[in-house]
Amino acid sequence: MINYIVACWMGERRQNSTDPLTYIKNHLHWLKTAKNIDNVIFVFNGKNHPQQEKAIDLVYRAGHKYFIRPNNGFSYGAWEYALKEVIKEDKYNYSFLIEDDYIPSTPYLIKYFLDNIKPNVGFVSSFYDYDKSNPHAGISNGLICHKSIRKLIRRRQNIFELYSPLDNYFWGDEGKASKDNKTMYGGAVSCQKTFLQPMVKEGYDIEDITIDNYTKFYSAVGSQVGIHLYGNKEGICLLQPNFEHFNATQYYDVNYKIKRSKSLKTKRI
Repeated sequence: MINYIVACWMGERRQNSTDPLTYIKNHLHWLKTAKNIDNVIFVFNGKNHPQQEKAIDLVYRAGHKYFIRPNNGFSYGAWEYALKEVIKEDKYNYSFLIEDDYIPSTPYLIKYFLDNIKPNVGFVSSFYDYDKSNPHAGISNGLICHKSIRKLIRRRQNIFELYSPLDNYFWGDEGKASKDNKTMYGGAVSCQKTFLQPMVKEGYDIEDITIDNYTKFYSAVGSQVGIHLYGNKEGICLLQPNFEHFNATQYYDVNYKIKRSKSLKTKRI
């Protein structure tokens, strides 16, 4: 059985002016046709944001579970919070972890991620950067195998490694939107680069879906702001930004191809 866990942020965004309620509505609409999903949890980081009560009401009326928590660890902290709750039921095998500003492009999303599960795989990400100096989930939305985290929970360890000295100071419950966006983003990137380390240390492998399919990723910083395609462009788009992006500049990221080529020649962590 499979969970679908959405990390939600109803505060200000750095990349666009989309009404955050739209993110929730789009996920609820997609879930009506989604296949192979048995349980849904929305996790709201922070409180007292405009529209949050409306969002929670929509989730409740749709028959899904929700949690409200302090914004510690960004989306990664939200996912961990829900995983610790749901694994107590001991009836689910996997959870799909997604941020609210991304949306599946196909109702068969879970099937394509399950296709990459092997006996020793703990997580299938949308894109795994095999950079030898710092391998990590470059696009973190993905499918986590519960067997890879049960030992950590039994030992009362954290599921994810979320060390980030900037985390609580810059975000907190209200987001501190007046702070420098790049610094806030750096705190999230720090969590992104480390969150799977406990699983890796347990001996589990990380895969991604890019050999056969692809994800559309929106880059809001740097010299190539726009949509970057990570994966096999001849395959199926599995995930895309959950906001209007069709007029944005489109890139097929050559750096992705270089990183993927190197990964075939270097030993995975």
